[in-house]
Amino acid sequence: MKSSLLSLQKWLHRFFDLLRAFYLLFPASLSAIALWYSTWYLPQGRDLLISILEHPASRWSMLLALLFWAMVTWYSGRILIYREKKFFTTRSRFIGFHLPRFLGFTGIGLVAAAYFQLPITDAYYGFDWGGFHYQLWLWLLIGTGWYGLWAWLFTYLRDVIIPENRFRLLRYIWLGVMILLLTPSSIGMSGNFMVFSVILLQILFLFGVIFRRGKQRDTDDAERMPISYSSIQIWAQSEGKDPVYWYHYLLYYANIPFSERWFFLSFNIISVICLILYTITIFSVSFAGQTIGSFTFVLLAFGVLVGGAGLISIFSIAKRVNFYIIILLLMLAFGGLQKKDPHAVRTLPRQSSPKEIRPTFDEYFRQWVSRRKDSIQKDSIYPVYFLMADGGASRSGYWAASVWGKIQDKTSFSEHIFCLASASGGSVGNGTFLAALKNASLLPAHDSTFQSATQQLLSSNFLTFTLARMLGPDIIKLAGISVGQDRAVALEEAMEYAAKGLYAQHDVFSEPITHFIPTTRNLLPIVCFNTTRMQDGMPGVISTIQVNSFSKRIDVLDSTQDLRLSTAMVLSSRFPYISPAGLIGNSYYVDGGYFDNSGAGVVNEMLQKIKELKSDTTIDPALFNKLRFYVIHATNSPVDISEIELVHPLKNDLFAPIVTLVGAYGTQTTVNDLRLINALKEIGGGYIPIHLYRPNDAVNYPMNWAISKYYQMKMNHRLNNQDTLSKLITHIKSPI
Repeated sequence: MKSSLLSLQKWLHRFFDLLRAFYLLFPASLSAIALWYSTWYLPQGRDLLISILEHPASRWSMLLALLFWAMVTWYSGRILIYREKKFFTTRSRFIGFHLPRFLGFTGIGLVAAAYFQLPITDAYYGFDWGGFHYQLWLWLLIGTGWYGLWAWLFTYLRDVIIPENRFRLLRYIWLGVMILLLTPSSIGMSGNFMVFSVILLQILFLFGVIFRRGKQRDTDDAERMPISYSSIQIWAQSEGKDPVYWYHYLLYYANIPFSERWFFLSFNIISVICLILYTITIFSVSFAGQTIGSFTFVLLAFGVLVGGAGLISIFSIAKRVNFYIIILLLMLAFGGLQKKDPHAVRTLPRQSSPKEIRPTFDEYFRQWVSRRKDSIQKDSIYPVYFLMADGGASRSGYWAASVWGKIQDKTSFSEHIFCLASASGGSVGNGTFLAALKNASLLPAHDSTFQSATQQLLSSNFLTFTLARMLGPDIIKLAGISVGQDRAVALEEAMEYAAKGLYAQHDVFSEPITHFIPTTRNLLPIVCFNTTRMQDGMPGVISTIQVNSFSKRIDVLDSTQDLRLSTAMVLSSRFPYISPAGLIGNSYYVDGGYFDNSGAGVVNEMLQKIKELKSDTTIDPALFNKLRFYVIHATNSPVDISEIELVHPLKNDLFAPIVTLVGAYGTQTTVNDLRLINALKEIGGGYIPIHLYRPNDAVNYPMNWAISKYYQMKMNHRLNNQDTLSKLITHIKSPI
């Protein structure tokens, strides 16, 4: 009985030692968890992995960034563990010795395993191993055994089999293979070979870690560490180094033995290269969108942040002062002293008030009917279309713009469009279509169709440049240090850069929103981009007509100078944490989907106003009676009703308000849509939903600011096989 209790006590001590080690390595552990969850379970992260397979030129940089993250995770953890002397005890030494290298080794393996779980099995990608779905516990079991196998093999080779005079040759071979693997010469590799390269990188990483210092003969490795000596001079003498040079100080304070200086040099070369890539991505929208890729940058950022957090932890342990608390207090103090809010919305000076140049709803309706008077008189029924697009980042924008573009290419669609209403990513789709209508003459000949032009623009990578600001300057801004524009502006600039490439270098997305006000010359429809005021949840609208002429919602343009089209679209799409709340005056605005994710509320208010105008004597009743009002709704969310399940009691007690608010986010939109459908029935109109998803659809389209070609092709296939859309096009071509 006593021996059993002692055994249990020993295992409990080891378990608590493991928890202490994870706490000490918290930033590295957190980044590994984020890497696992995002690539295994988040559709957005899985789609970024697919994008790597589609862009061979970015594969080498992904491998380099992955190695950088793993080495920083291990090296920073190793320095921390060796600084914390209690992990040198007999009981804790095994955990402290293996945990940092296990985190780096397993992190690389998580990426390899994520590729094996992707849905793709297509020769186009050169990858045909998709569809293996692992449970986490199974992966940890397999991964631990995989680590143990190679760790034992390399340790045995190092200490027993291979003579020490051969180590230099082995290191040269290791460096040569690494260079071949991490240079742009690898861009031609197939998808299968790239995944094999990730596994090879994992093995090479552990080889370098184990062989970096030569044979280990001492029983206590800690005694050979520089920190064990009372001064750098004593340590240098023990290593036979006299005089002491500058890099000796670096080795001493990093607690790195002189025997592994070659590995330390390799690590720093890789770190410098990755820091250069990281910095260029932050300040170059073209490099971010076309060269580096989103997943690669996330790895770079994780490496930089883990390294920075490791340095803070090292100083905290060395000086016995919690520098995290000091930094937090400084951020609170200096952040509150900023004269300019770091997330202020970009504005443009205006020549005259938007209220003065924007028509009221009544004026716009009369102008709209008057401009089409001849066509209305010729037809027995004249359709009037309100186009709505749900939120959903690039997924929504791509789907909505594709639907509108396809109809426009095959019919006289734009002549019948009265309004474009949307929120979040739907506003990006509607704004892209609006820009195409206004600047159709600028489209290149090979992209003369609206569908191909809008799809090309919205297939661009808007995410990387946004993440670069989010995981870089925006962190520093919390301390009151201003470094460039914030991540919301980065998203706008990424969209503007993509549009310039399509529209012959014309800044169509940088045009003021007031340039899109409908006139007798441009015949444009009105737009209503939904947004929400953060402080009180009040709905707001960015519109090219005076909002207060038909609604009680906040008219955003009444309280600001002019906005760029890109700014207006992003202001409707500011879904934290990717885009922060934007400040205009004293109001902070966030995603329009918080209150109305489809635009149904605004359209419903317009229909109520139209009912009032029916008795207006200035409008010819013969024309009015021929109008038929239709809402065409581009939806991009699953159409199946989700099952209601029980929740854990802890979740009920702690997170019930949050869960309820998240559920209400979608329910509010559903209620608005139902009210709109009832209003259409009263006015004699129709509701036409164009769903991206099929019932019981097996495809999970990712909601992101970057879409892989894989999911673009699936969306295009759905576009070409959408029965409601096909019937609508036929109906518009030959109205009854």
